[in-house]
Amino acid sequence: MTVTGPGSQWIASGGAINVGQATTGATGTLNIENGATVIANSGMTVGTGNGSNGTLNINSGGVLETTTLNRGNNGATAQVNFDGATVRALGNQAAFIGGFSVGQLNIGAGGLTVDTNGFTVGSLGFSGVGGLTVTGGGSFALDAASAYTGQTVIDSGSTLAFITHGSTSRAS
Repeated sequence: MTVTGPGSQWIASGGAINVGQATTGATGTLNIENGATVIANSGMTVGTGNGSNGTLNINSGGVLETTTLNRGNNGATAQVNFDGATVRALGNQAAFIGGFSVGQLNIGAGGLTVDTNGFTVGSLGFSGVGGLTVTGGGSFALDAASAYTGQTVIDSGSTLAFITHGSTSRAS
């Protein structure tokens, strides 16, 4: 499924959005691009069933507003690609972006903006060639090693925390 174009919206308020359903061998892809917005009030799960495949691509000004963005079943394949993307938090959530393995959260050349929206949220690590921007006046914690090579930008009033084995370093 593709949600595309400025002003285009998909609002899911009744339950979580699942990309790559629970059927063994099922494949699902969601593209959010060209200024479109997807609002997942109950969260989004990528790769929900054992043996399923889920891919989420947020590109070219696409925006995902969600309570959580998580990998589902460990027996599923899950990939999230950010390239000119914004992910906006809809609440406090330590595991805002969680459950993914190294390499499954890829930042393309266009980068990723995490808009904390004033909340305290966290994520596992990212990889890729793009940069990470933290905005929104809240706190964003990276709870795993990251291997993205682009620039890291922390907007005024926002905080980026690095959590490793029980210790925390903060940058504002």
